[in-house]
Amino acid sequence: MLCIFVLTIVLIVLSIEESEPTPTGADITEHRLVGFYSLDGSTWTDLSEGITPGANHVLIKAHFDKPQKDNYDLYLSINNLSLVASIDGNEIASFGQPGTYPSFSEGTGIALLPLTDVYISEKDELELVIDNPYSSYRPFAIEEQLDTLFFSGKVDSIFELFSKMDWVVGLLGLTIFIVGLYTFATRLIYSKNGYIESRKEKNVLTAFSFFAWVSGYYVFAEGLYTVLPIIIKIPVLCNILDIISPFFLVSASSLYFYSTLVGERMRRIMWSVTMGISAAVLACLALQLLGICDLYRMQMIPAICGAVTMAVGAPLLVYESKKLENKSALFVALSFAPICIGEIATAIAMVMNDTIIDSVSNRQILCVSVIITSWLQLFRLANLSKYQAYQTAQLASARAELNDTRISMMMSQIQPHFLYNALNTIQYQCQVDGNKAASTVESFAKFLRGNMDSLSQTEPIPLSKEIQHLENYLAIEKLRFPDIQYVYKLKASDFDIPPLTIQPLVENSIRYGVRGLEDGGTITIESWEDEHNFYARVSDNGVGFDINQKKNDGRSHVGMQNIKTRVQSMCGGHVEIESKIGVGTRSTIVIPKGGKKR
Repeated sequence: MLCIFVLTIVLIVLSIEESEPTPTGADITEHRLVGFYSLDGSTWTDLSEGITPGANHVLIKAHFDKPQKDNYDLYLSINNLSLVASIDGNEIASFGQPGTYPSFSEGTGIALLPLTDVYISEKDELELVIDNPYSSYRPFAIEEQLDTLFFSGKVDSIFELFSKMDWVVGLLGLTIFIVGLYTFATRLIYSKNGYIESRKEKNVLTAFSFFAWVSGYYVFAEGLYTVLPIIIKIPVLCNILDIISPFFLVSASSLYFYSTLVGERMRRIMWSVTMGISAAVLACLALQLLGICDLYRMQMIPAICGAVTMAVGAPLLVYESKKLENKSALFVALSFAPICIGEIATAIAMVMNDTIIDSVSNRQILCVSVIITSWLQLFRLANLSKYQAYQTAQLASARAELNDTRISMMMSQIQPHFLYNALNTIQYQCQVDGNKAASTVESFAKFLRGNMDSLSQTEPIPLSKEIQHLENYLAIEKLRFPDIQYVYKLKASDFDIPPLTIQPLVENSIRYGVRGLEDGGTITIESWEDEHNFYARVSDNGVGFDINQKKNDGRSHVGMQNIKTRVQSMCGGHVEIESKIGVGTRSTIVIPKGGKKR
């Protein structure tokens, strides 16, 4: 996409540098030509019979059907034709002659030329020499422009001409473009504040913004089409801006399809299509820039790319809507059908020279299609925004709940009975071994500090830090239960886990597993990894319990529930509990490698 934009900017810059600016003018009255034309200078035919389709060089001798009023200015409106106009052998206007427009462009551009100090009466015979560089693609171009070639009027302000433009279409396009800006700004703000964490949602909003910019520009330019050469005084630049938007439109549509898909395989297929279409658009821009082929001759490419997008993307979206329950997929597929139809109709109209479209121009067909699709997507965006607001409220509630969970977690680890037992142990050590008592006080202080720190900890911590917190806890428990054995089998340590997860599991093993055993029992702390996950396990050979039987021991068991909640919310993992009466209990924390790793 970046390459496409860069080449477009280069084309625009070259158009500005190599073109002669066209002065600004305005039109009020149309002057139709009455007379004869010739293709070879020898055989003359009445203009009322129509100019031979496909003519690339025409000589015309004619006069105005109505006179130019006194003190009214005369203007020449021309679209990608080269022209020389004379009266009695005196040249009064010239446009699109070699050397007056960029060499890379085959078309001469779109312009509105003021013919200053020129007055043409009904009796004056005009001699015109007109060439059509796009005769094979626009065979009726000369005949179509003869009816609107000359205008006259007396207008002091350019804004009076805007009354001729389609304000409804222009405002619709401007609205779509502004919504694209709003959507992109919302995406940036929401991402920064953490309201949007899903990469898919970010991609959808970004792709929609791009689509809204392109489609909004296309519709807005259609509304401004009649006054485009007044606003932009460089003919070839007007032409490029007029014909380039369909190329961007198919790229934006394909990218939007891709962002909507969720299945990995479907996304890979659509990504290949998107890259292929972008490469085709890039090639078209490069061919124009190098002067090999004109964009106007390549307008079938967007139609073909649009058909490919629908042929590949629509079935993928329909499949996802049914198999993967992607609710938005079917809506996107159906809402983009108008653009596909519009692209194909435009191509047909161009090939058939509008003969099957009657009075409706191919530009209007695609414009209406873009408006329909764009507003359907705006409807989808409104629903997405409503859902996002709901999600934001849910996120705020979840954060508050998580904060309460951390407080409950910390408080559950500092129960009065533990404080009492720890202080009793320290008091005893003070009587028998002062140095040991001092070391125990230090470990006890570190343990309390670790619990307090967990209140502000919102991210997982290294396993090594959690093991250190466990050691501070066991420094006290080893004095109380010297017969209990602790075995470490840490084969993996390069990963993160939520704080206060290993220590509570060890505490449970001591209190409810091995404390009553005659030989003290053994508690094993392990860690390892495989291709997909990291594992941390606390196991004991204690009394065990029936995991299928609900405990009615009067305890809330908030500690274990907190561990499960935090492992899932902070790491996307889970906790597995296995126990057998008389054999022991095994608690395993599973952390996916897609989670946070140091």
